[in-house]
Amino acid sequence: MFKGAVAQSNSHFGGTLLKKLVSPLFKDLFTISYCVDTTDTDKWLEIIPEVNIIFFSANSHYFSEEVVQLINTRIQEKKLTLFFFRFVSGNNIARQLNFYKEKTDSSVHYSGGRNFKLNFNDFDKLFTDNYHKLSFNVQYQLNQFTDTYSGEIKMMKGNNYVNIGNEYMNGVILKDLTCVDDWYILADNLEKTRGTILLHKKFKVCFCHWYFSQNDNEFSKSLLKLTFSYVLLDHLNDKNIVKYFNNLKKRQEECKLTDIDIN
Repeated sequence: MFKGAVAQSNSHFGGTLLKKLVSPLFKDLFTISYCVDTTDTDKWLEIIPEVNIIFFSANSHYFSEEVVQLINTRIQEKKLTLFFFRFVSGNNIARQLNFYKEKTDSSVHYSGGRNFKLNFNDFDKLFTDNYHKLSFNVQYQLNQFTDTYSGEIKMMKGNNYVNIGNEYMNGVILKDLTCVDDWYILADNLEKTRGTILLHKKFKVCFCHWYFSQNDNEFSKSLLKLTFSYVLLDHLNDKNIVKYFNNLKKRQEECKLTDIDIN
């Protein structure tokens, strides 16, 4: 089981994200051990070495340079996974980590939630084309997703857009990324200048589509879990790790294992 921490600069957004992440939908994937203000440097220096994931809520900024350096070291070692949700330009952690260009504006990065579309060029590179290399967990979720939402997938492959149940969704301004070629753009929207789900090609770092609404539909929820699962279980993991999780899944199904903690 992966151990996560929520970073917040605003208790409303941090609480909303925490409520989302502790839902039963994700209980087999990770636990949330901490929800910490971004300005609490001592606490972050203490917990970063012991967590596998940091979830950044809206407006996550004002991390100290010391904390940013430690996060950067851990992601380069592939010992830490980062998930970004809605953010505001300025001194944001995505910018502090040099994923985003330096800017001083305060624009909120979002798009309309009724105009979602998977980018199958990059989606297929990671999922369909490498299906046989995926962990059993991700294979199972992918099969469920493609079967359940075959109608939506057909629409998106026909260059149409679907509604994910939110009024808004994340909308990363692509031209403001430090290097857009470093990212898989897994989903986009009518605003072609913005990406909705982005996954870094070298690090376990992902911008997620969810935009702080508890009213997102089942398509959105299933896609969020599939995103989490792929990034944690398969993305940039060596073959031994994937084999380990496959064996773990098999042992669980055979009732040979009831509980385990993965650090």
